[in-house]
Amino acid sequence: MFAAFHRVSGPTVMTTGPPPALDHHKMLRAMSLKTSLTSAFALLLLLLLLQGGFALSSMRGIFTNVDGLANDAVPAVDITNRLNISIANLRGLQTRHILTVEPKALEEADAVLAKEVKKLQDRMATYEPMISLPEERTAFDGFKIAAANYLALHERLVSLSRAGKKQEAAALLSGEMVRSYEEMDGFADGFRDANVKAAQVMYAQSAAQFTLSLIKNIVLVTIGALAGIAAMIFVSRDVSRPIERITDIMRRLAKGDLTVKVPYLGRGNEIGDMAKAVAIFQDNALRVEKLNAEEQHFGQKCDELREAIGQVVAAAVEGDFSQRMTRDFEFADLNAFAASMNELVETIDAGLMETRRVMQALAEGDLTNS
Repeated sequence: MFAAFHRVSGPTVMTTGPPPALDHHKMLRAMSLKTSLTSAFALLLLLLLLQGGFALSSMRGIFTNVDGLANDAVPAVDITNRLNISIANLRGLQTRHILTVEPKALEEADAVLAKEVKKLQDRMATYEPMISLPEERTAFDGFKIAAANYLALHERLVSLSRAGKKQEAAALLSGEMVRSYEEMDGFADGFRDANVKAAQVMYAQSAAQFTLSLIKNIVLVTIGALAGIAAMIFVSRDVSRPIERITDIMRRLAKGDLTVKVPYLGRGNEIGDMAKAVAIFQDNALRVEKLNAEEQHFGQKCDELREAIGQVVAAAVEGDFSQRMTRDFEFADLNAFAASMNELVETIDAGLMETRRVMQALAEGDLTNS
């Protein structure tokens, strides 16, 4: 209890009463408010940084997979298709050599065969440094052995054909060389399929990273919104009349009353800081609204991209490689990813079409295709 002495008519007596008001009470409340607001804004900033970090991390992962598709998987699939084309062309040119009897035409057939053999060897040399998968290496090692055996039989066939032993050459081509060709073609299919599978895995990883990033960003935005709402409730409940007056000033400014005088500018506490930051709060509100709209728009375009990719992949699984993503997703990263997928599908489609064309020509007896 606080005691105060009062002098009355008579002896001095001691009475009790309420304590005098303490000036530092408001200062303590102001300090608490400042700490609370600082913590709230620090939390919002942390959430923003986390969101940016997650976004950058996911973009880096997606770029890595797209880069792998563009620089590793797609070139590997392309060269493996070319190897298949080379061995198919070699088969057709061998038949042409057997059917050729005129010396000059035979020399031309020799030159064309030698050129195709060199092309096959060059493509093998180009492809070998690109090998990165164990199953791909195993299949290619088998292919090299089978190719060496096939080329040895090839030299024997050419010697027989040059010597005029056409029937023996034809028997070799339709007998032992068929088995060797099938073995070589099987190995070629093996490392080609390994590269196609690797490309599919890269795509799946990119899609998974994108989905995870989207979920994380949604969670962070939700937490940020909740934290913002909590901060607004705290401020509206615990800051009294000065805030109401500043709010009224802000309303009058919004109506175009530029002659209004903002009070409390001389205060050194949060009220004075808020008075000085009226315009900044307005700008920040507009900026947040714009960012939210852009993020929602980005999410919508991401959903459209995922749907378009699903359609292309579904069509490819059914054997239809004509599907393309032609729409504009309005964001450079999304358009680049869609373009990369289109290039992948186009490359695969072109390789398959060329193989079918050559095989169809051979089936129809047209030996001039290479």
